[in-house]
Amino acid sequence: LLFEKCGSLVVIISTCNLTTQTAMDASWVQRFWPTDSRRGKSRLVDMGMPSDFGVVLADFLEKQSKAAKNAKSMLPDLFLQRFVDGLSTSSLASRYRFEEAQVHLISTVPGDYSGCL
Repeated sequence: LLFEKCGSLVVIISTCNLTTQTAMDASWVQRFWPTDSRRGKSRLVDMGMPSDFGVVLADFLEKQSKAAKNAKSMLPDLFLQRFVDGLSTSSLASRYRFEEAQVHLISTVPGDYSGCL
C-alpha cells in the first residue's frame, strides 16, 4: 500500500513469495481515490456485481496483523493508526473507492492452521 500525499492510495499486489523469480510471477497495480474526492457513479466490474476488493483487503490486513501479533515488527493495523490520519484496517474499505477495482482479491494468510476441509 502506498499512501500518496494527494490523498490517493496505490495498491500493489505481487504474486511472488519473495523467493527465486519464476515465469509465473506477476504484479498488479491500481490507484484508488478517497470516497469523497470522486464524482460520478461507481463501475460494476464483474457481470454487474460490485467489487468486494476493499472488504477482502481490509480482512486480509486484519488477519495478517493477528497472525503476526507476536512478531516484533510493525503490523498493518498499527502502521495505519500511526501514520495515516484516522485510518484503521476496519475503516479502510469505506475510505477509498475500492468498488472500482479491476480484479478480485483472493488472499491467503501464512501460518499453521488446524481443522478439516
